[in-house]
Amino acid sequence: MIEVKINDDSQASFEKAMKRFKKLSQDDGFMLELRNRQHFIKPSVKKRQKRLEAIRIQKRNQRNEK
Repeated sequence: MIEVKINDDSQASFEKAMKRFKKLSQDDGFMLELRNRQHFIKPSVKKRQKRLEAIRIQKRNQRNEK
């Protein structure tokens, strides 16, 4: 669980705490995991998506090399 403590009651302190919380939760990958688990994805579909993503990355890298 991510915990962010606020020492001051000012609005700026709250904004900093929210920014820190968003950064920590993004680094943790919790929200990404929740988004991915909203719907079941069959293993064959996961494999196909992973393969297509690898092809896209490969094409992008080839384009950037030229």
